Amino acid sequence: MSSELQTLHSKILSLLNLSEEVLSFTQFETYTELLEMIITTKGINADMLTHSHLILLLYYYIGCKLNQTGLIREFDFNRIKNEKINDLEISYHPIGNEANANTSFCNQFESLLSSLKSQTTNPPCCIGILK
Repeated sequence: MSSELQTLHSKILSLLNLSEEVLSFTQFETYTELLEMIITTKGINADMLTHSHLILLLYYYIGCKLNQTGLIREFDFNRIKNEKINDLEISYHPIGNEANANTSFCNQFESLLSSLKSQTTNPPCCIGILK
């Protein structure tokens, strides 16, 4: 299990473009334990989560927490504004209103949790009276 966590830790460091000093393995373990508790309390069936779900959940959750502490910034679609190629200058702009609506790690995390919760099927429950 520890080698799997080490692999996930390396993957998240790479995805968030972080160094080990910013997100130590011990901190990462703490975040994974908290995420496990969140998944459980939200009533999400952990057995249905794929490897991709776990990586996305960790990416958004850790990104949210590190953003709240000021260690990283949100991902920004407006980061690239102009590019000059020889005499040609190209300007980049997000398309539509939705481009900026979900640029928050925290918003994406909550959205993914809601999506996973809706995919979780609750076992049928019956209430009856016997005479």
